[in-house]
Amino acid sequence: MIMRQDILNNSDIMRRREKLLDLLVFARDEIQGQLDLENCPHGGWFAIEDERCHVCSANQECAWLLHNDGVLPWTERSDGDLLRALHFAVQLLDIHARDREHNVQICACDACTWLRSARYYLADHHRRAHP
Repeated sequence: MIMRQDILNNSDIMRRREKLLDLLVFARDEIQGQLDLENCPHGGWFAIEDERCHVCSANQECAWLLHNDGVLPWTERSDGDLLRALHFAVQLLDIHARDREHNVQICACDACTWLRSARYYLADHHRRAHP
């Protein structure tokens, strides 16, 4: 019976990690879609040595993309690193939703639906980690 519980626990952990990765993929695509990549000399990749990146209005988004796409594949990252990336993505996309005057609690657009799902995921993770 203990082995069966271990299998169920591992399956649940794998499903939660898969959901986390799915949330991050949407965040990446949404953040990239909001960037003006045609006018960016670095194609949306934050260049620390370029002063233009530091004063650009999209520097947070580009830095997030560089850190989360350009350093190490998500599948090789720790859950803690992925959760920090998700938390920051929620903050970024929440700002974008507010700028577009969306009511995240009731709006049915993909970004607002994602925000609700991501917030639920983070709250659920916190409840599991701190019972």
